[in-house]
Amino acid sequence: MFLVGAARGRITGGPVNIMGVQEVVNGLWGRLRVAMRHDWQDRVTQDSAVVLTGQIFSMGLGIISSAVLARGLGPEGLSAFALVGAATSIVSTMSDLGMRLSAIRYIAPALAMRKQQAYAFAAAYGRLKLLSSFGITIILLLVADPLAGLIQLPAQAGAMLLRVGAVAMLATMLSGMVATVLHALGRFRRLILAQSVNVALTVALMSLLWIAGRLDVKMALVVGGITAAVAGLLSLALVPKDWRRALGSRGLRGKWLNGQPLGGDESRQLLSFSRWIWVSNIFSIIAVQIDVLLLNYFLPLPVVGVYVLSRNLAQKASAVNLSIHTVLVPTVSRLGEAGGRRAYVRRSLARSLLLAGAILLVAPLARPFILLVYGEEYASSINFFYALLIVVLFDLMLSPLILLALPLDRPRLLALAEGAQAIVLLVVGVAFVPRLGVYGIVAAKLAAQLVMALVALPPLLRTVRQG
Repeated sequence: MFLVGAARGRITGGPVNIMGVQEVVNGLWGRLRVAMRHDWQDRVTQDSAVVLTGQIFSMGLGIISSAVLARGLGPEGLSAFALVGAATSIVSTMSDLGMRLSAIRYIAPALAMRKQQAYAFAAAYGRLKLLSSFGITIILLLVADPLAGLIQLPAQAGAMLLRVGAVAMLATMLSGMVATVLHALGRFRRLILAQSVNVALTVALMSLLWIAGRLDVKMALVVGGITAAVAGLLSLALVPKDWRRALGSRGLRGKWLNGQPLGGDESRQLLSFSRWIWVSNIFSIIAVQIDVLLLNYFLPLPVVGVYVLSRNLAQKASAVNLSIHTVLVPTVSRLGEAGGRRAYVRRSLARSLLLAGAILLVAPLARPFILLVYGEEYASSINFFYALLIVVLFDLMLSPLILLALPLDRPRLLALAEGAQAIVLLVVGVAFVPRLGVYGIVAAKLAAQLVMALVALPPLLRTVRQG
């Protein structure tokens, strides 16, 4: 109706100016081309494309791996495997002390002007990470028996599975230490190469064990440890020589290139910033892993195993979000001006909306895919997957904005938001899971993310707006 009225008004006033319309259209198209070209030339977009390509490759292989695990272990074995994974994930996060993000936060901005200081931060991070990783692994080996009973692992093999998982966890943490340096340096191609080799080797070993009839929960955990160790060695070889020295023997002896003690200002700065990141990470990993523990407490093991499959697939659907997050951590750490932060918010929202639309377009393929790849015994996971996809899309919008806490030096706000998320997830989950089953934990996840957004976003966006 509006277009008809506009055309009629132009006609009554005289002939239509065709050349004027063409100029407007050409001008709009020119601006769109410039915007598209600028977006592609943007470093974040380029690096995101690299990381996303690697994530898609890893996701494809990961689907094969999850199919082999699902068919080889069955729902009950898959549930036990996920319980060990949840326990070791929480323990390894506790041992990290929040230093991964803290190391990236300090190394990335120092690369251009203060490279010697960046070396010192890497050396301090390497030493602290080694001490915490070995320390927490020894503790987990000692408390494996009571912990296995607490999380209701199978009575006879539970402690043994936790000990195997502890050794695999140590290999993963040491590999992650080297990957953090590559991440801080922005060497995303090398980082993705090491991750892709990890996934490819995992698929190969899992498939061989399944074909040979030797795949069980213990062997699956052993494979995880072996592939993490290989990925760590490859990452170390890909790290530039001077940065390897920062993580090597000189750092372990307590000295660095300039002869200053390793436990000096750099260590204090890392730990000062990371203590709140540590609290935030603990709450975050509890929020990520508590679903499996709660469902295992209230529901039968086969149901938990089916849910684990749907959760794994939902996590693969969030590969796009993970790739963006990987690139943005060092990038957002370098945001120093209010104008740059406001531009970051606008571009993040636009990028998240575009990616959310792409995920929704391919979502209907999940039903035939699950039935074909995993079999009829996992058919009930289809509806669980669609429910969890809502959580994935919400997180896609939220997580880039939460990262503003890094350049704004608001680690306490991160800890508060993650703590509120974990508490709401636990309370709502305990209340709803006995009544609604798996859908109760999905409702708890949505409520927890909403609370996290309400706690974190208003002060962060207000600070950005005020400059």
